[in-house]
Amino acid sequence: MTLNSESLVMCPKAWFAIDFLRRFSFNVVLALDTSIWKNGRAVSFLASSIPFVNPTNIEYEVVQMRRILVAFLLLGLAAGSAVAQKTKPWNEWSEKEAAKILNDSPWGQTQTEGDSAPAQTSAITQVAAQNAANRQLSREGESGEAKPDRVVKYRTRFLTAKPVRGAFARLLLLQKNTTDEKLATELQGFVDRDFGDYVVVVFSIEASNSGLVAPMMQVLSKASADFFKDKVYLERKDGKRLALADYRPPGPDGMGAKFVFMRTLEGQPFLTTESDNVRFVAAINDKVKLNMRYKVSEMIYDGKLEY
Repeated sequence: MTLNSESLVMCPKAWFAIDFLRRFSFNVVLALDTSIWKNGRAVSFLASSIPFVNPTNIEYEVVQMRRILVAFLLLGLAAGSAVAQKTKPWNEWSEKEAAKILNDSPWGQTQTEGDSAPAQTSAITQVAAQNAANRQLSREGESGEAKPDRVVKYRTRFLTAKPVRGAFARLLLLQKNTTDEKLATELQGFVDRDFGDYVVVVFSIEASNSGLVAPMMQVLSKASADFFKDKVYLERKDGKRLALADYRPPGPDGMGAKFVFMRTLEGQPFLTTESDNVRFVAAINDKVKLNMRYKVSEMIYDGKLEY
């Protein structure tokens, strides 16, 4: 494998544009406020300087302009925050930032099932109404006492996407009480790794009730690529699919089961920046079916499509 280490440096033009927008919006809004409330003459001067202001309703027009400029100011601030987050190196991410990349981002999603399950944000959950009713009945016994939590979270992540590897690496470093330079160097190599012609999706299960996890882990540990051959695939919006090429059971790395696909289809990249969305579909068993949709246009990281 070859290393592909790139510095996360933002384009100076982007910073210039954002800074200009902030300064321009603030100064003009301040001028408009002063014009309206403190200097009637300034209102007239401003109106005569701007062609589209209606001189018969000067104050209304200026207020409307102020609202528009405030909106642009907020947009500029949001853009600056987004770009800054994009350029933040993985080894500076907080635990919360790393977890969000893994669980609720363009490269990692969560499908939640069971009682008291929170509302979905990214994943598409397919749960039959009858199954939900059965789970509710099993939660409460005739004595009225609540039974153990039955919420299960299924996590799927594109391991071949650099931000996902960065998030895994960051969480591992944060578990250390002291700085481990050797480990940090090894993890940097993992983050920069080139997976070549392969796409790898990792799948894991989380639940406070271990009794819900054990049966699924048993299935994943004993399964093979042949077992999942027609049950797991990646699908584009146009219906084209990538079949499963290989499967690796969960290992000691803690990342979960690994589903491996080829990166090309009919000699062409399966996904490009022009692609709409891609779905990861997996029938783990008769009860658990995953259907995760990822928006390709949002999978850009450091100027590159990562998946």
